[in-house]
Amino acid sequence: MMPDGSTIHQLNDAVVKMENFLRGFGQIEQFQTRIVSPRNGTVTVFFRPEYEIGAFPFVLQNQIIQKALHVGGAEWSVMGVGQGFSNVLRRGWGSMLFRFEGYNYDQLYQFAETLKTWALENPRVRTPRIFGADPWASILRNEFFMEFDENVLALHNLSIPQVFQGLQERIMKVPAANIFYNYRQIQLSLIPHEYREYTLWDLAHKPLQVAGAQFTPNELLQVEKRATGKDIFKHNQQYRISLSMDFVGPHHLQERVSENLLESIQQILPMGYNVSLPQWRWEEEAKQNYLLILLVVVIIFFICAILLESLLQPLAILSLIPASFAGLFLTFYLFDLNFDQGGWAAFILLSGLSVNAGLFILSDFNRYRRTHPHRNPLLLYMKAFQHKIFPVMLTIVSSIIGLVPFIIGEREVFWFAFAAGTIGGLIFSILAVWVFFPVFLAIGNKKGGKTKKGH
Repeated sequence: MMPDGSTIHQLNDAVVKMENFLRGFGQIEQFQTRIVSPRNGTVTVFFRPEYEIGAFPFVLQNQIIQKALHVGGAEWSVMGVGQGFSNVLRRGWGSMLFRFEGYNYDQLYQFAETLKTWALENPRVRTPRIFGADPWASILRNEFFMEFDENVLALHNLSIPQVFQGLQERIMKVPAANIFYNYRQIQLSLIPHEYREYTLWDLAHKPLQVAGAQFTPNELLQVEKRATGKDIFKHNQQYRISLSMDFVGPHHLQERVSENLLESIQQILPMGYNVSLPQWRWEEEAKQNYLLILLVVVIIFFICAILLESLLQPLAILSLIPASFAGLFLTFYLFDLNFDQGGWAAFILLSGLSVNAGLFILSDFNRYRRTHPHRNPLLLYMKAFQHKIFPVMLTIVSSIIGLVPFIIGEREVFWFAFAAGTIGGLIFSILAVWVFFPVFLAIGNKKGGKTKKGH
C-alpha cells in the first residue's frame, strides 16, 4: 500500500524491487503480481512441490519481511505461513468516536469542530479526525492545511497575500510569458531553484523575506496534515458527521473522558441536533458473549443430567447460577466499577464454580435416599448438607482469597473486573446454597416422584 497521492508508477517501482528480490530463490516456481490501484497491489508466490512442505516457506517469509522493511515509501503486509507481518498504520476511526446528527450541515460541522477543540485540551487525545460519514464508510485522504496566525500578522502590519508572495519566490511557479515554438503557443514559467528541494522543515526554520523583513515562517503560519475529501452523508433525513480520535490511556479513563465531553457538547446543542457515542462494536461483541454464556449453561445442564440421571434435579443446580450473577451485577453497581472483558470472563467462571456446591450436596443426598429409602427426605438432605457444607465453604473462601491480590493496588483493565465480579458472585452463591437451593430442590423432588426401593 502506497501513501495517499501516489501514482501507479511509484507503486510499480516498489513492486519491481520485490520481484527482483524473489527472482533470486530457485525454490519459487512462479510469482504473480497484480496492481489493483495506485495505492494497492499484491504479489502471490507459488513454491515448487518439493519445497511446499518444510522450513523454506518460513525462511522466505522472514527474508521478505526484511526486504519489505528496506523498501521505503510503501507499507507491506506479509502473510501465508506462520505469524503474519504488517507495517500498515491503522486508518479510519480511533478508539473514541462521536456521532453528530442534525438538519444543518454547516452548523453541525461547527459543533464537531468545537468538540474537537475541547478534546485537544486533554494531552491524552491524539489525531482527531472529522468524517462526513461513518469512518468505516469514508475514503481516507489527507492534505496539508496552512493556518495563519492573524494576531502576529496584525502585529507586524502584514497581510496573507504578502506572505504568499514571499513563499511564491521560494516554492511556486510564476507564469512569465507565452512564446511560439514550431507553430505552437507555449507558456513559460519561472521556477525557483528551491522548487523541488524546499521541505516542510525549511518552511518551519529557514528565514523568509516578507514585505522587506526577515521572518521565520513558523512565526506567521502553521502547516498541519489533515483529513480531506469529506463526503456529505444523510441518515433518516439528517446529516451525519463523525468525530474520531485516539486516546492514550486505560479504557476506564477513556470512557470517563468520553462521557465528560459528551455531556459538555450536549449542553450547547440546540433542538434538532444530537450527538452520541456509537456502541455497535460492543453490542455485537455482547451478543456473542451472551450466546457463549448460554452455551456454558446448556453444557452444565447436560453434564449434571448425566451424572444425576435426572432432568429435574439439574434445574435446581442451575438455579445457583442466576444467584451468583446477581452478586456480580450488584458488585459492579454498588462500587461503580467498569465492566469490561474481565466481567464477561467472571460470568463464565461463576457458571462453573457456583454449581459445584449444589452438585456435591445433591450427590450425597441421592446416595442417602438410595441407602435409606424410608427416611424423611428433609432429614437426609440436612445430613448431606452438614457433611458437604464445610468443604464447600472452604472451596468458596479459598477461591475468594486467591482473587484478592487482583483487587489490591493498581486496577488492571482485565484482572480487576474479573476478580471483583467473581468475588461478588461467589459471596452470593453462599446465600444461594443456604436458602434458594433447598427450595428449588424441594420443588424438583415433589415433581420427580418417589424413589424406588432397593432389593
